Amino acid sequence: MFEMKNSSITDLDAREIAAALPSLPTLTTLDLENNKIGTAGARALAEVLPALTQLTTLHLSYNNIGDEGVRDLAAALPHLTQLKTLSLGNNIGDEGNNIGDKGARDLAEVLPRLTALTALILTNTVINATGKATLRAAAKSNPDLYIDI
Repeated sequence: MFEMKNSSITDLDAREIAAALPSLPTLTTLDLENNKIGTAGARALAEVLPALTQLTTLHLSYNNIGDEGVRDLAAALPHLTQLKTLSLGNNIGDEGNNIGDKGARDLAEVLPRLTALTALILTNTVINATGKATLRAAAKSNPDLYIDI
């Protein structure tokens, strides 16, 4: 487990953490909740996530990750075949834009490939009814997936 929640981690700090993560190939939990990680930090993490093939839990709630950061993370998620929990709720993006329908569409594109995923947390976002429906439709292939929007 790698946990650094409530640590005021910035994008620069996230890049440094990302540089170290490949040396932890058996890591199962990455918890960077309640920090100041934005788009650049999410991008840096996304670049190394494919090396963390044993990751089961990824907590990035309460950061500054908006739709662009979600796009980068979503591209990396299919490599995480063991991922069970993905928490991205309560994120307000760098420009004040919360995770919205663009982020929902990017996640929906990869949800069918996340067969181990059992919990997707997207609480307190600005995903509207269309985005929610898109996510739920994409999740139909995984009856065990709980989506909290």
